[in-house]
Amino acid sequence: MNHQYKKGFIILGIIFILLFVFRFIYTFFESSEGPVPVHIQSSRDNDSQLPFNIASSKSAYRDKGPKQPQSVDQKYERVATMESKSGKFDDDEKNSRDIIKKFGALIQFENRSGLPGKRYLFMAIGVDPEKFDDLVSEIKKIGIPGLLEIVKKDKTNEYKDLNSRKDSLLKARNSLVALKSRGGKIDEFINLENKILEIEKEIQKLGIRLGEYDSENEFCTVKLTLREDRVATGASLIKRAADSFLWTVKVYFYLAIAFALMSVGIFFSLKIFDRAKLIFQKIR
Repeated sequence: MNHQYKKGFIILGIIFILLFVFRFIYTFFESSEGPVPVHIQSSRDNDSQLPFNIASSKSAYRDKGPKQPQSVDQKYERVATMESKSGKFDDDEKNSRDIIKKFGALIQFENRSGLPGKRYLFMAIGVDPEKFDDLVSEIKKIGIPGLLEIVKKDKTNEYKDLNSRKDSLLKARNSLVALKSRGGKIDEFINLENKILEIEKEIQKLGIRLGEYDSENEFCTVKLTLREDRVATGASLIKRAADSFLWTVKVYFYLAIAFALMSVGIFFSLKIFDRAKLIFQKIR
């Protein structure tokens, strides 16, 4: 009996040690990702508040026939979306700002959230189109990259449409202004002035939108999200061991209760089976 008890305790001890080792190793791979604040779950959640950055480039194309290549001024939007985990949040934030300053870029929008251990930083960066690729390459080295997406959208047709609409409105306004010189009733004159004012407002709105396409304001956009990760930060071995021990004790306790209940259940099931067997034999 003593030998069986010792053997049983050794088996139980081995199970406890295996559970502890498993949990301890798992702490090195466990992610600290908890519930992410709704307003910063993704860089795309901030898109409605970001500036509209447009760049341009000269593109040559050859039309049908033996003509010289034609040149077209292409307007485009280029956006890099980058997300990284950071084990050294303060250092990585400083490095990011240093890189932005190095390339003469601008932080056009910034959003911070979270407490130490689970901090988030989102920045929308406007950078000169010629420095876009170099800036992205430098920022890629910060933290542990999790996402890199670069999208380029042609905006040339939109730019042409805006110019066409502006030209049409200018012609309409000039026509209405010419009508003022013909005279007429006061109420007709007032209605004419109101229409001219409405057209002037539309022209102003279009002027603001066309200003976003101005070559003096050309930028490409880099959307950078840094998320602090406590695993990357690296908890001390003592803390990992303590957490693993507490977890093992709790799990071991639940397993012991489950095993005891299962044993009791099996014991009573066997008793009931034996009693039923005896009753069946007596009946026969």
